[in-house]
Amino acid sequence: MLKHHNRYNHFSIIDNSVNSISSLKFLNWHCEHPSGIPILIEILTSNPKLASLYLSSSSLNSKIISLISSSKNLSMLTISHKSRVSSFSDLKFINLPYIKEIDIQNTQSNFNETCNKLIDSCQNLEVLRYSQLPNLEDHLFNLISKLKKLKVLYIYPLYTTTYPKILKTKFPSSNLEHIVILTNCLLKININIFINLKHLKSIKIPFYSHYIQNFDVIRAHYDQFRDWRVIYYPNSVYCWKIL
Repeated sequence: MLKHHNRYNHFSIIDNSVNSISSLKFLNWHCEHPSGIPILIEILTSNPKLASLYLSSSSLNSKIISLISSSKNLSMLTISHKSRVSSFSDLKFINLPYIKEIDIQNTQSNFNETCNKLIDSCQNLEVLRYSQLPNLEDHLFNLISKLKKLKVLYIYPLYTTTYPKILKTKFPSSNLEHIVILTNCLLKININIFINLKHLKSIKIPFYSHYIQNFDVIRAHYDQFRDWRVIYYPNSVYCWKIL
């Protein structure tokens, strides 16, 4: 019997009819072959209680987007993109009113325009997980200015040994309350880049592969956070605004 959380890596072993599957709440769809799309369409059609969906960009088409748009319980969407050769010119973007959280796992710049259009379609978005790519801040700042309900922003991963440009630029005015910046190096953050974020309550910086050994060094990186409570952990820094 299929569980509520399923991975369809080998769709060929599934019974041709999936109409009997009607109570899924979480679906991780890893099939990237075009012949799997009709099965995905059938599953999305038959599971109105679906709350979370993971799929690769190769599974995106206008029909899939339309089904996502009409799924009232589908609030979490994760899209993975790794292909260097892809075309999304035929995609029709429509409003995705029920998506509250979106996670874009993008490693290629050829998906930038498409993922930004998808995010822009989620006007009720509250949580955005966004991958770091060249000219990230140009796209990201435009999005967070438009998304009035956005409260939580994840930027990941900042794989860099140089100072990332996004941390040199002031964030635009928005309703953001929490920011998480995942990185593999110790970052010195200028608190003034967040001056336009009037509702900001916390900033968290987890480290992927770095452990703090000298807390005096890392404290010097956050000496500007005078109105903040800064907590240092071996693999992260957590900053809370003092109200």
